[in-house]
Amino acid sequence: MGKFYAVRTGRKTGIFETWHACELQVKGYPGSQYKSFQNRLEAEEYLDNSTIEKTESPGTALHIYVDGSYSKAQNRAGFGCVFVKNDTILKEVSLETPIISNDNLWNVSAEIAGVLYAVEWCVKKEVPSVTIFYDYEGLSSWYDGSWKANKQTTKNYVKKMNELKKHINISFSKVKAHSGDFFNEKADFLAKKAINNVKESIKFNSNLITNENIDIYLNLELFNKIVGVLNTEEEKTIIICKGFHLNDRIINKLAKYFWKKDKKMLKDLANIKITFDVKSMILNIEYSQKKIDGKIIKLIQLEGK
Repeated sequence: MGKFYAVRTGRKTGIFETWHACELQVKGYPGSQYKSFQNRLEAEEYLDNSTIEKTESPGTALHIYVDGSYSKAQNRAGFGCVFVKNDTILKEVSLETPIISNDNLWNVSAEIAGVLYAVEWCVKKEVPSVTIFYDYEGLSSWYDGSWKANKQTTKNYVKKMNELKKHINISFSKVKAHSGDFFNEKADFLAKKAINNVKESIKFNSNLITNENIDIYLNLELFNKIVGVLNTEEEKTIIICKGFHLNDRIINKLAKYFWKKDKKMLKDLANIKITFDVKSMILNIEYSQKKIDGKIIKLIQLEGK
């Protein structure tokens, strides 16, 4: 006997006996809610319970898009979460996470960590219901029992989710990976950012920079220790600003210093783009890595005389 697919919110609601029939009702439908079951009775109970569960209207429900990423070269995993309400992003999360290597789940382990983070956050904030948008089927299938959790990571996931669902109504909505969905692509970017320290490449505007954005505060004494004593007679071009002596060679040396300080190899560095705002004394260093998409941006606040 095949599975039964119960659609709670979609183009048409009800019970469908094939994934294809179910997919037609939920794919691309905002806030779709559905689950798969081994028998019709459980599917009917799922639909019946929807009338008594605490829910919000589709326009005000909290949607969270989750994705995970893993780099074999760096042996690092991370997840991204995008919290959306009324088609407006409320919160973005980009975090590295440990995984159990022996489970061989890699980016799926990271995506699981993202779902747990998202739901736990909602419980702490007393959010009554949440819809998780995801692209790996196991996230909902392990949760509803249609897939057996046979690895430590998935067992922990099911156990924690079963505890969390006592405090919040959780539903899932599948999004096709790399389908062009804006929020899903955003979650994918944040997951990659978590392991590559990637920041969105935006036009540098010092007026938009806050203290939270600054990566390094660099005073004149430490600056001179890093770049060394400058021979003003040998340098063809020098900018002197609040005690700092700057030119392309010095700034390039400074950029490479912090690259190596982050335990990265110079051979992996493709190029460096640097912007300096004289008024704010902020250096915006944009690194590009070989064989890795995205850029790493480091903001350095020079603290002069």
